[in-house]
Amino acid sequence: MLRLTRMLKPTPPKRIVCSHCGHDFVVGGKAMTLTCPSCYQPLTLEDVIVKTVRWGGRIETCGMLVVERRGQVFAKSVRSSLGIEVCGVLQADVRTNGPVIIRNRARFKGDCAAPRIHIEEGAVVEGGKFSIVPHALQQGVAPAPVLIGS
Repeated sequence: MLRLTRMLKPTPPKRIVCSHCGHDFVVGGKAMTLTCPSCYQPLTLEDVIVKTVRWGGRIETCGMLVVERRGQVFAKSVRSSLGIEVCGVLQADVRTNGPVIIRNRARFKGDCAAPRIHIEEGAVVEGGKFSIVPHALQQGVAPAPVLIGS
């Protein structure tokens, strides 16, 4: 008799930051959604990848937001703990604890608060206030305005 056993690799726990209140805590490695123990808001831990058009009031994730080349996001606000990468179109007010990367031929419109902002040559940035803030998702942090341009 042949016995098949499945070998499961343990998934290490991961540290996340709440996209609502900025609370930093550790969760199990396989968790996909949960409730913040500080503010009791529901959290999505997975990355949000937009490949088509997405309209909405708010996008919130403890992962990353990636807007692919043909993707378009028109939202009131975006909160992302790990960062944002725009290859398509993003029109929203953005706050993140990770880097914001606006790729070549991408379009961005809105305010942006992040610890690092990288804009490639050929990207189009329309209006909005850009602020460099170490922890943009924590409440009570006043962003310092940064003037971009020559």
